Amino acid sequence: MATFSRNSSLPNTGCQETDFYTLVETLTPSADLVLDSSGLRLASGTSGALAAAYSTPYWRKYTLTKADFTTANSNLATIFTLPDGGIIHGVRVRHTVAFSSTTLTLNTASLSVGTTANTAKYAAPIDVLQPPADNLYRLNMSGGGETFSLAGAGAGRAIVAFLDADAPGEDMDAGTVQIWVLWSMTEI
Repeated sequence: MATFSRNSSLPNTGCQETDFYTLVETLTPSADLVLDSSGLRLASGTSGALAAAYSTPYWRKYTLTKADFTTANSNLATIFTLPDGGIIHGVRVRHTVAFSSTTLTLNTASLSVGTTANTAKYAAPIDVLQPPADNLYRLNMSGGGETFSLAGAGAGRAIVAFLDADAPGEDMDAGTVQIWVLWSMTEI
């Protein structure tokens, strides 16, 4: 049987296991944890000491293809809507199929992640015209948040991928990008 040490370090977190187990022990017997699109959180109506810890950050993966960039000649594609109180901790962008066109000559094609007001807020542009490679990706861990309604009635903020290319997505033949976003929720 494995030996359990309550005070060992959790790698790469700066936390101790005690932190996690103390957190779990504060749950009342009626507390229900739910894992959904906002992360790990207490179920609605649950009371207890964990009420302030609304969600745990975890990586969510989104896949976009050239077809996602074809709406009304826009090179913006919505990845997801960050709910009010959402915080982005990091973004990783990696293309798995190079963006290309057989009808047009493409000199540039780069992809960034941000908002409609600042298209590179969460990840600076990465060249998606070049062939994909195992070690070719963009990782940004600076994070940030968006303005939200203190009343909790806001619509959230669209997080977008911006394809900066010589041609709109609809004129491209191929292109696939994977975007991982590390985000969590705060209680508002």
